[in-house]
Amino acid sequence: MQTNRAVLIVPVIGLLAAACGSQGADATTSQAPSCAEITAFADRITDVGIMYDYQPSDSPQDLADDTDVAFAGVLTGGFDEGPSDAAGDESIAYVAFEIEVTEVATGETVATGDVVSVAVDYSPAAVDADEFEQAIAAGAPVVVFANSTNDDRGLVAAIEGLMTACTGEAPIGLRGTIGAWTDIQTLDEVLEFGRSDA
Repeated sequence: MQTNRAVLIVPVIGLLAAACGSQGADATTSQAPSCAEITAFADRITDVGIMYDYQPSDSPQDLADDTDVAFAGVLTGGFDEGPSDAAGDESIAYVAFEIEVTEVATGETVATGDVVSVAVDYSPAAVDADEFEQAIAAGAPVVVFANSTNDDRGLVAAIEGLMTACTGEAPIGLRGTIGAWTDIQTLDEVLEFGRSDA
């Protein structure tokens, strides 16, 4: 009988410990990703196989003025993919990353606490969608500047509008590189300078 009790008690204690440890934390974000994982995600989203001809933004506020929403959040690990309707070009598809919104700087289509998908267009001829999914650093902080669409993509990140950062380091990923961007040192600064009243 002693042995049987021990066998029954251990799982119960294990479940209680797991329940206590999971309070207030999502299973996908209970452990922060390493800097190497965050960097790998940033590298992956900046190499989409598409060459863009565009006018770079001079600052986060400049970028916010040209997009519908700007917000901070956390990658949940959720992922989607599909064909893109961008300009009717069948050679372009999209991948979408699920993000839990933690703070909104501009825009009214998202709110703190929302879980949204943010799409990035890519060329399937250059990279497989699986590579984006495998690179997701669940739990990583992000700042997003995006536009709303009427197609399946929903929110689409601006060319300079999906960035992350290792703790205490400068933002990496899809971000601006000229003008006031060169003085940005943290994700918090990106969001602060992106506010309409900044």
